[in-house]
Amino acid sequence: MPTTAENCFRLLEKIDGIKYNYCVYLSEPIDCNKELLRLPDADYEMYCVLLSMLFLKDYFSMCLLEKGFNPEWLIE
Repeated sequence: MPTTAENCFRLLEKIDGIKYNYCVYLSEPIDCNKELLRLPDADYEMYCVLLSMLFLKDYFSMCLLEKGFNPEWLIE
């Protein structure tokens, strides 16, 4: 059974929301925490870029959830 993250990724792929070239939009080296601060002012394209960064960089597999990171604010 697919996980919630896998379902979200598939949905983003269906709507062409995954930006495989997300690095073009972000500063190098990519600091996920810094980039996520852009969410409040993000337009649709930047929102897709940031989601792509999260999925493609395996951000959530870095044990951030165990350190108190709460991803619920991403979908508010």
